Amino acid sequence: VEIVLSGMNTMAQLLDNLKERKPLIPEEQARLMQAARLISRSTAIPCTGCGYCLKSCPKQICIPDYFKLYNEYFRSPDEDWKVAPVYQEPTRDHSRAGDCITCRSCEQRCPQKLPVSDYLRRVSKHFDH
Repeated sequence: VEIVLSGMNTMAQLLDNLKERKPLIPEEQARLMQAARLISRSTAIPCTGCGYCLKSCPKQICIPDYFKLYNEYFRSPDEDWKVAPVYQEPTRDHSRAGDCITCRSCEQRCPQKLPVSDYLRRVSKHFDH
């Protein structure tokens, strides 16, 4: 699970959700932190794939798709032969990661405040040949 969205629209709904919350016991907290460390170590680019960056990209780069592919490569570098060709699919209709002009408008819209342009250079270095 990367994120839980409860669909709250009002303060009353938020308060209602919070009253059902029970604190984690120390063992649960430790397991949760261990899982978070494992996930973090296996993720090169911590993008959630929300797509907010897409609306402002003047080059129409498929940022979340490329980041997802790079993360797949990062987790299993020996299977790059499967991942690399998939990168070519969106490049038929959209720009490549290496076409980024570093305008950083994507970064202004990113809720995680990721250095998107830097990550795109990393993706490009690997996939754009």
